[in-house]
Formats: sequence, C-alpha cells, structure tokens
Amino acid sequence: NLTFSLLGSITERGLHFIAFILAARMMGTVIFGELGILFSTISMFGVFGGFGLSLTGTKHVAQYKDTDKVKTGKIIGLLELVSVIASLIIGVIVYLNANYVSSHLLHAPHLAKTLQVGSILLASNLLLETQKGILTGYEKFRFILLINLVSGVLTLLLITLGIHWSGVYGAIVGASV
Repeated sequence: NLTFSLLGSITERGLHFIAFILAARMMGTVIFGELGILFSTISMFGVFGGFGLSLTGTKHVAQYKDTDKVKTGKIIGLLELVSVIASLIIGVIVYLNANYVSSHLLHAPHLAKTLQVGSILLASNLLLETQKGILTGYEKFRFILLINLVSGVLTLLLITLGIHWSGVYGAIVGASV
C-alpha cells in the first residue's frame, strides 16, 4: 500500500515539474524567476503555518484508529480545527504583509497583489496537507494517490492556462484554485 503513496507523490511532483518547465518556456527567465521566488516565499510561510499537523495526524490516527475510535475522532476534530485556524492566521498574515514582503524583502513591489493571492494558495495547501496526514494514518494510500493525481493534473492545466491568461499573477491564481 505504501507503493501507492510513493507513486502518488512522484506523480504529483512530476506533473508540477512539467508545469514549471512549461512555465519557464512560456515566461522567459526574469518573469519565471518572479514566479519561482513567489512560490518559494509562499512555501516558506507554509513551513511555519503547518505546525507539523500532517505528521501529527498520521501518527495519532494510526496509533488509535483500531483501538479507540472515539479518541481518533476527537484527534481528527482537533487537528482540523487547528488546521483551519492556523491556515487562516498564516494566510491573513501573508495577505496583510504582502506589500512589505514584496517591497522590502523581495525588492519587487509589483508582486504584492500576486503574493496576496498566493496567501489563498498557502491556506488551502495547509488544509490539504493536514487531510493527507489523516488519510495516511488511516492507510488510505490509494485515495491519496487519486488526490495527488488530480492535484497534479489540475496544477499543470491551471498554471499553464493562468500564465497564458495573465503571466505570474495568472500562474498563482491557477495554482490557488
């Protein structure tokens, strides 16, 4: 079953890799660099916003799913509540500080609006990763494979369409959907 999880991760990351190859071809080096720095910035905030909830979900659900279903339900409820609160807080922090981050840290004030849209991407990724951790605890590897496959295909399509529609901003919007 773990093979399905590995296959899902490889598929999702492979499709993301293809999306970024296409993005580089479509955008050119400077604009693609802006996209890369935005995704890196969003990912950095994600590390702080995740609070290890995915791993916590995996550990505790796997530990109690067979022996104490009530406790497992409470753990999942708490994880989902903390995940929603954390993703909202980190998303709002990124949104409200996008002007400062883009102007003073990235030295690209024109990316502020795009970083604000990226805060939505950040919040949704944090929620999704917590859910994947819970599913991993339940050993639902085939379902995780399906989620990763759909995510990878949607990311490939939406980022490519977003770039065609509106460059870096469109790519971030596409990745946020």
